[in-house]
Amino acid sequence: RDNLRQAAATSAQDTATSGAKAALADILGEQGQWEEAGRLINEAYTNEQLRLGRSHPVVVQLLSQMANLAFRKGDHQVAEARYREAALLAEQSLGARHPETLRFKAHAVLALAEGGGYQAALPEFREQIPIRAEEIGADHPDVLTMRSNYANTLRAAGQEDAAEAEIEDVFRRRSQVLGETHPDTLSAIN
Repeated sequence: RDNLRQAAATSAQDTATSGAKAALADILGEQGQWEEAGRLINEAYTNEQLRLGRSHPVVVQLLSQMANLAFRKGDHQVAEARYREAALLAEQSLGARHPETLRFKAHAVLALAEGGGYQAALPEFREQIPIRAEEIGADHPDVLTMRSNYANTLRAAGQEDAAEAEIEDVFRRRSQVLGETHPDTLSAIN
């Protein structure tokens, strides 16, 4: 951590320095030091955006890290907006079905749901889950996690029967792929 602090404190404006700032911001965010974490990730993002341009993959990744920080802080509206911006930029440079584009979209819909937008999130889950399943496989851990998030959103929206059916299928698939005692399998039934 001290090495990261030293690297982040330099006046250099290069990708390595921005990477150190982003890594330190992540650590500080995990410790609940939101103000300092936000300052560092914003500096890294601004520096790289000026150097590389708004749609450069490094800049888009930093935008996603800013969204992650906002999400962990509980600022779901900010997280959703940043994930959506990252998804749009990724779609423009990588394509609509690129794994990064799909990942950013999945995070955006989760932020929407976690922020209380259950009804608005449900159709987005229903739209995105089949696309991700087609691109990376129906039993891929990311797809199963997204389906678990969908089930939680169904439950929060008062659709208990649909939520239960979704959870049972996620549990069944995780059991087949990972085994019944794997932590991810067990988390499907909680």
